[in-house]
Amino acid sequence: MTATVDEILMQAIRDKCAMRVTAADNPTAHAARALQWSDKDGAEGLWLHLPEADEATVARLARTLPVINISFAVGKTRHAFDSKIVTRNPRFWCNDTIMVDALLVAAPTDVRQIQERRCARVPVSESSGVSAQLYRLDKNAAGGAGALVPVDGKLQDLSLTGGGFLCTPDRTLLAARRGERLACILEFRGSKIVIVASIARVTSISTRAMRIGVDFKAHEFEKSMTGKLAELATVVQELERQESLRRR
Repeated sequence: MTATVDEILMQAIRDKCAMRVTAADNPTAHAARALQWSDKDGAEGLWLHLPEADEATVARLARTLPVINISFAVGKTRHAFDSKIVTRNPRFWCNDTIMVDALLVAAPTDVRQIQERRCARVPVSESSGVSAQLYRLDKNAAGGAGALVPVDGKLQDLSLTGGGFLCTPDRTLLAARRGERLACILEFRGSKIVIVASIARVTSISTRAMRIGVDFKAHEFEKSMTGKLAELATVVQELERQESLRRR
């Protein structure tokens, strides 16, 4: 490791930084904690604990040993690196009294700074007058053409480029790939805006909830999106106005 990479990762361990782990073959993000650095020959890397992942998920990651992306913040700076899961230790001792199920990820050769979203997300409150419904395509529906299936969830935040939804866990979406298409119907002041979206990230929060981040920007030049982003801008401006009033 370079001195810079070493300093960043050691600081992350000292600060017990919250991390987000995403496998290359699945957009589901898992919350993780940095535990300890391993200097053992042939097993140099970072030990992580996934506190919210169930045993089956950890076992699958340990079995398939996928390429992963890890993102985290040290202070006010966000970082990310690519790595690979090396092995699992289901009885990793953090200290004399605490034992956890841990995964070892290979030492990265590079840790890069990552930019924040191009457009800040604005919170969507219960009283905002803004709501949205996500739909996924069920390709196994009768007739073969597929059917739109509503996703049980609620819009949490919105921007010109995407949105975040808090949803009931859905196995299909948890297994979906990044970029898979969704439909989003946004309602505001009696009007409906139908927007093409795609999955940016799916994060399992608990056995009762997951978060879906969707991207609108990738579809801005499609015919079905003509004029939609201008309508969306009106909604975002209203949410920004409401947020500004709350902060006074």
